[in-house]
This record gives sequence, C-alpha cells and structure tokens, in this order.
Amino acid sequence: MSILRFMRKSRTNISSLHVHLILVTKYRRSLLTEKIFESLEYYAKRALVDKGVTIEECNGDLSHVHFLLEYPTTESVSSIVQAIKGPTSRKLRALYPNLRKHKALWSPSYYVTSSGGVTLSILKDYINNQ
Repeated sequence: MSILRFMRKSRTNISSLHVHLILVTKYRRSLLTEKIFESLEYYAKRALVDKGVTIEECNGDLSHVHFLLEYPTTESVSSIVQAIKGPTSRKLRALYPNLRKHKALWSPSYYVTSSGGVTLSILKDYINNQ
C-alpha cells in the first residue's frame, strides 16, 4: 500500500495537512445537545465541501466541539474556521428556538494545532473519547 494513497495530489504539490480544531460556545454555555450536535456536524460538512476540506472526526460535549480536519494547501486555517462558525451559527440558531436568544453561538477564539506531534490514529481516538 503506497503512502501516496493518503496524500492529496494537485498539479503542483502533494500534501497531507491535518489540524485538530476546537471551537467553544460563547461564554462556554452548555448548548450543544446531541440533536444540535448532529445538525452542527451536518452543516459544518456542507460548509466545507466547496473548500475541499474533509472532517475526519468530530466530537465534543455541551460547550465545545473537536474537529480533525484534512485540508488542501489552498486554504488557510482561519478561512476554514470562518467557513464553519458563520454558517453553523446562523443555521443552528434558525433551527433551534432555544439558541435564538443568543446573539452568537461561538466564542470569537478557537484552538488549533497541527497533528504532526502524534499519529492520526491517536488523535482520532482522543477525539472519539471526548
């Protein structure tokens, strides 16, 4: 099995870029119920399709969400975060009445790290066990 099978190939480069992204609800409010979380994952995937970003793992709890993302060299992490936060906040607040009273769903900050420090399988296990 070739390692290139797990790489993203374009005309000018071959890459394998993965980041662990954590988004936190505004004021760490406990808002992400299981039903809301399922919708969040769905709308995040839809928002990232045009950017060529893949959500490999997604999990979290009531106040935060972990993503393991694979992305192309043409995208910056900040543009990916914007593509997740904006649409998911609008869609979820429109769908769920209990979220409408909040002006913003997400905290303006986020945590991101490249996955080069650990193997992807260890990172996937960590995210799945959140």
